[in-house]
Amino acid sequence: MKKKLAAILIAANILCMAAGCAQETAKDVEKQAEDIAQEVADQAENIADNDDEHVISVKNGYPEAYPEITFGEAFDSFFASPTWKYFESEDGQDVVEFTGYCTYQEVEVKARLQFILEEDGAFTSGALSFNDVPQSQLITGAMLEKAFEQYAQANGIATGQNGADDVPEEAPETEESLPENPISIYDAAGRYAEGSKEMAVSIFSDETEDNSVGVMEWSDSAAGTNEIATLYRASDTEVSCTFSGMEYRIAFYANDALWRDASGNLVNHYVKTESFQP
Repeated sequence: MKKKLAAILIAANILCMAAGCAQETAKDVEKQAEDIAQEVADQAENIADNDDEHVISVKNGYPEAYPEITFGEAFDSFFASPTWKYFESEDGQDVVEFTGYCTYQEVEVKARLQFILEEDGAFTSGALSFNDVPQSQLITGAMLEKAFEQYAQANGIATGQNGADDVPEEAPETEESLPENPISIYDAAGRYAEGSKEMAVSIFSDETEDNSVGVMEWSDSAAGTNEIATLYRASDTEVSCTFSGMEYRIAFYANDALWRDASGNLVNHYVKTESFQP
């Protein structure tokens, strides 16, 4: 009797497991169907809005740092299956939405980026998501820089990022070997990493009312921590910040970030990584 009962329980467990698998499979199929339907809708709207004046305005626009490269050129080259569409938001704003596929942190994602149009014809980048997961402004800046910089390099276009001869490829060893003003050169979002630790940096072109010049977002995946620090100009070559209760002075270069303590000792050196790939 006990053996028969055990056999019944095992069979019941197998049936439960099979039912669970069936439910998971159904969810996967449903998600795939939704993704395909969304992709078809994006492509259809891309064709329908191909000649829309709002879409053309954004595609022909360009950021100040890359006046010779349009958003249309950079995005159509950087992303796979690019689509553009126009719609009016619930609060009456004119919005142009772009979608395309890229590789982020070694995973293929579908990026969805919105541009908010102003009455004077100007526009700003708005919400960004990867696979419908919202991303921060720092990630948006890093993605934009990567797309435009890659197009510039592929087409031999000199920019403030790849045309600065005084930015060292390797970290300088002494204070005297620092370039004259790396901060003014490094005015776009960047990403540096070491092991499980990663920091995304955005340095503004001008100082703000509180004298800040940028922000730094630090993530430690191993420890599960995330911290944002405000950056202030400390000198012509460095910014200062308070991170985890300690004061640092940091110099950012095209490919390097040098951290010094309050006494000026070099305590950390991080190398810029390429998080975004076409």
